[in-house]
Amino acid sequence: MEVEDEIKTAINKKNFDSVAQLIIHHSRSLLQPGKIKDLKEFLNALPEIEYLKNPKLLLVSANTDYLSGELLSAQRKIQTAIPIFKKQRDKSGLAAAYRYLSYIFQDMGDNKKAIEVSRLGLKFLSSDDLRGKAGLLSTMAGSYWRLLNYRMALRLYKKVMNIYIAIGDKEGEMRTIANSSAIDVKLGNFQKARREKEEVLRFYENSDNRRSYCLAALNLAGLYLLMRELERAELLATSTITEAMKIGLGLAIGPAMVNLGEVLMLQGKYEQAEDTLLLAFKKTDDSRTSSFLTNCCIALSRLYRIKNKLPLSKKYAIKALESCPKETLIEKAGADFNMAQFLFADGEYRNGLKLLNSALKYFKKMKMAYHITLCYLELASVFIKSGDENTARNFFINALKLCQKNNYDFLFDPSILNNYWYLLETLKLSQSNLYIKKLQLKYKPFPTIEGKLPEINFTTFGEFGISINGEKIEKWRRNSAKLVLSLLFIKQITNHSGELVFEDRFISSDSLLLGLWPDKPQPLAAMNLQVAINELRKKLEPDLKTGKKSQIIEYDNHAYRLRLDRIHTDIEDFLKFYRQARQAEISGNHKEALNLYNNMFGLYKGDFLADINLSEIFAIREELNQILIKALLSSVRIHLVHDNLVTAINQCKLALSKDPYSEEVTRLLMECYAKIGRKDLALKQYNTLRELLVKELGIEPSRETEELKKSILQS
Repeated sequence: MEVEDEIKTAINKKNFDSVAQLIIHHSRSLLQPGKIKDLKEFLNALPEIEYLKNPKLLLVSANTDYLSGELLSAQRKIQTAIPIFKKQRDKSGLAAAYRYLSYIFQDMGDNKKAIEVSRLGLKFLSSDDLRGKAGLLSTMAGSYWRLLNYRMALRLYKKVMNIYIAIGDKEGEMRTIANSSAIDVKLGNFQKARREKEEVLRFYENSDNRRSYCLAALNLAGLYLLMRELERAELLATSTITEAMKIGLGLAIGPAMVNLGEVLMLQGKYEQAEDTLLLAFKKTDDSRTSSFLTNCCIALSRLYRIKNKLPLSKKYAIKALESCPKETLIEKAGADFNMAQFLFADGEYRNGLKLLNSALKYFKKMKMAYHITLCYLELASVFIKSGDENTARNFFINALKLCQKNNYDFLFDPSILNNYWYLLETLKLSQSNLYIKKLQLKYKPFPTIEGKLPEINFTTFGEFGISINGEKIEKWRRNSAKLVLSLLFIKQITNHSGELVFEDRFISSDSLLLGLWPDKPQPLAAMNLQVAINELRKKLEPDLKTGKKSQIIEYDNHAYRLRLDRIHTDIEDFLKFYRQARQAEISGNHKEALNLYNNMFGLYKGDFLADINLSEIFAIREELNQILIKALLSSVRIHLVHDNLVTAINQCKLALSKDPYSEEVTRLLMECYAKIGRKDLALKQYNTLRELLVKELGIEPSRETEELKKSILQS
């Protein structure tokens, strides 16, 4: 019998002492994502006297509230538990209580209090509790860096890392890397922070610890947002929200929504951004996380400023200033910067300059390179508008130096909203500046060499289809040309942080030769590749006179690149519809979500590149199948809410045809059958699944599936 069943039995028998002991003893497993809702129900069933007898129950209850984002409730419960622990002289209980309390104060923006209670926790900690010590020291380090005492924070993180290395706790090491990389983000060391945060996310991607995965994805999405890698930020933020909702991790949902709202804003999707940010703002009532509220208000203020709704922009700019934790000056500087931008938009240059210079002074003091760069760029913009071009040029030159040093090229990307590309063109600095030349080569659109490019379309679901200006290529002189094109294409699709993305990169000739002709002598294989490339170029660019001028298949240093930005593919649309559908679902727009999911399903004509037999395809094909199944599940849940049961049943059957072992799909199909009164079909579906699991995998259906079967039988 599983522990949840034991607890339910004890509750039914009103054996509350046993319930309390079971919850305390199994608290680690019960606090795992996906079980929080059940745990709350168990805790609510206990009479108050049990909490007074067993104050560790209060800690478990506080932890469930904390994970749900209910910080004030968690704080009250821990502060109730502390006097009881003191009376009972329970030092381990006190150490744990102070550790949890420090997390809460930290999230609420009271970092000095968090440090104070962490020190109290260390006093009560037993000398052999190394994990407890690491947890408290890590919380103190986090509070110190939020107070911008980086030296002390790094010193403490080093101690924490040494503890985890000594006890062989790899996950503890990853948590420490994730926490310490936040310092690099604040200092503007984005490349280093990126490497660290991506390493942490890779560690948790296939882990059962979905809470830590969500938090790692949330932090990396925020960094991608700062670096203006919007597609990656959007993918991670959306998947974080979906996963956090699924496991009940309330503390991650609001911040991820702020990230997603800002991405949508920078993409120019203002209505979606507004819906998402307002939904995030509502979450602040539950969270009480100060920095979250401040960041949400700043994002809303910026959005309304862009939409030229200045009264609303001012309202949220003021609210951002009011919500800043008094001791955390970085949020105050960020809110000042935002208010300065509002004042500039409203024509109040003098007051705006005062606030901007105040923020700049603080950022310089704390050596925050990225924020200093933004201030310089904003000052250059203001002085151009006021006609003082010499002052504008000076600030802009200072900004360029920082951009070059820290790889902030993305601030000049003209495809992204709120970029500073126009400063390059307005101020017309010396063309001999190598960094300016680099930016112009990187971002300035260049004219086509051979005239207008053809319209190229790839269809990849089912057989691989290529059409040029609406005419499908029916015949190939050599099948190898189609295989080379397939391999070039799939090698530029990668799984990045759990999501499929396109990377515009060169693929080495050796990699192509190994993938296509591993058994042929190298000279013969190289000749085959060159012949195939020549045929491809003639097919894709009929007017091309020489391969060196190809704008579809480029060559550089023994490597080839397929210019994906000049090709339209159904897989891009498929992934785009999926992202947009999830966003619409998150915002509660079910009609729009279903339309987008249906657009996805309409594109799926069969497995990815079903007629191409290359080993590199298999992993991508499976991932796309899993995305299809996730989309079908989401669509089914919406149809269930609106009682569209026939469609829901058909979509469940399609999902099961892709993954007959899926218990989640089977449960949804059983629910659908039960809703239309076909209990017999629901039980038949259960038996089919059970037989398959036992015969093929040697396992029984999960407790959740068994409980659904019992519920249907009893209904």
